[in-house]
Amino acid sequence: MVRDNHHQSIQSAPTVLLDQLQDRVEEMARAYKNHTAALQVRIENLEEEKRRLVKEVQTTQQLNDEFRRRLESAQDSSTGVAKKNYDHALRLIRDLIKDRPLAAEGDGELNQAVVNDLTALEDSDTEESASTVRPPRTSPPTQALNPPYDMELLQAHFGADRLPGFVTETHCRSLKRTRLVKFLDLDVDTENALESLVLANDLNPRIHGTEEGLLFVYYPIFLEFPSEGGSYFIDWSSKEVNQRIQEYLIKKESDKKPLHVFVFPQSKKKWYYVGAHRICVLDTRDPCPIWARLSNSNRPRIAHHIAERCHYDENQVSQSLDADELEEVCLAVYPVEEEETNDLLSRLPEKNKAK
Repeated sequence: MVRDNHHQSIQSAPTVLLDQLQDRVEEMARAYKNHTAALQVRIENLEEEKRRLVKEVQTTQQLNDEFRRRLESAQDSSTGVAKKNYDHALRLIRDLIKDRPLAAEGDGELNQAVVNDLTALEDSDTEESASTVRPPRTSPPTQALNPPYDMELLQAHFGADRLPGFVTETHCRSLKRTRLVKFLDLDVDTENALESLVLANDLNPRIHGTEEGLLFVYYPIFLEFPSEGGSYFIDWSSKEVNQRIQEYLIKKESDKKPLHVFVFPQSKKKWYYVGAHRICVLDTRDPCPIWARLSNSNRPRIAHHIAERCHYDENQVSQSLDADELEEVCLAVYPVEEEETNDLLSRLPEKNKAK
């Protein structure tokens, strides 16, 4: 009997050991699965932290640039500011001289002093910076000029009270930025670019285009001709930015596909999808530049609008515009492309139709 019990215990020993090993393996598998899940959560948290840090770094860099710009501006001597104002005044005098002869013969000494200073100014300026600062006198046109120069005085608006004429209710949706990112599945670079449109502090248009054909315009300036159905974006920028805008639009036009246009009008607090359009750059090297043709009521409003958008001093913006320190940008907006517009509208929520 003792021998039988001993034999039975020997036979059951491997089974117990196998059960223990199986339990151990299952326990290790569960631990590995839990560890993997924890690592995945950690990875997602780190990715989110990375995106947050990237945004913070970009914001910090922009703030740093702004502080540097303000510091450099504050360090400008009063002599430098006075010299700039003096040069600006000389340009005004030069324009007046072109319209009216110099003073009477008895003021010959004054005449010569003015001529000498103007000669020195024009010698030191480039052709571009020495251009006129006063609206040119124009005779009534003998034939219609290419838009947008076919009115005596141009009228602009910012979309605060109404959206431009090329926008129709059926082709317009409004979304806050977070929802825009979600429904269009925008990548991190595009999301950061939209953020920079708000935070940037340079005197340039707030325009961003993507390779996928999405065009975002923050705080746009609209120019319209209801009688002709013409609509335009107008703005002012540095030569380099103007060149980049032109290159992007020319490339997209060569692709023969419209751009999906989003605008963020002043005081609207959200983005508006306004349809798929062809956008073309118009040559502003016309005898009748936009700034000179804007009505007197529009000019200070535009300077204020640009200053608010770019976080700049309004007087500085006005002076830069009057002195032709920025290049004019004029983008013609052509009628909506129905098929492409409806395709993108299908990706946006119905309940946010613009009114």
